[in-house]
Amino acid sequence: MKIKLLKSSHLKNLYGLSVLHKKSLKKTIATTLSAKNLAKLYSLLIDCKYLNVIVAMDQNNNIVGGLTFKNFHSENKISIIDYIKIFKYIIFGFLTKPHIWLIEGFYKIGIYKNIDLQINIFTLFVDQDYQNMGIAKNLIEHVEVNFEGELSVDTRSNNQNALKFYIDQNFKIVNKNKKNISLIKQ
Repeated sequence: MKIKLLKSSHLKNLYGLSVLHKKSLKKTIATTLSAKNLAKLYSLLIDCKYLNVIVAMDQNNNIVGGLTFKNFHSENKISIIDYIKIFKYIIFGFLTKPHIWLIEGFYKIGIYKNIDLQINIFTLFVDQDYQNMGIAKNLIEHVEVNFEGELSVDTRSNNQNALKFYIDQNFKIVNKNKKNISLIKQ
């Protein structure tokens, strides 16, 4: 298994990640976009230094897992033009499925209160055929080894497998609401 930090120019890999993202995480804001547009948005956010993307690849270079995160210690380079491009993707996703955006947005309010965000994991997912093989753990360890700071993440309150995984990785629950739980690892 190979772990790789993607660059914005890795469009083929970003597309593969987008397909896996949509397959793995249902009814999320990112999945309101097509795989092609999600890959383009990933590329743009990587270029702006807003998002970091790490993938796990099998021996055939197929993406079997992904982790996206924001490093709050790094400077963003988001220009007005970039904001407009980002907004274009966001508005299309919102218009396609506004109920998902409204529900997700509502339940994210306050989930990170009292947390000093340093490295926030946005998404972590592994292809169903490759789960329970240590891939998610390896992705988190890659972040810990290569980036400095406390990790934070949120997951669905009803996702007992994810919650157990994060607790096994020494994350501690900080906040809860009806839909989400936020955790930190110091």
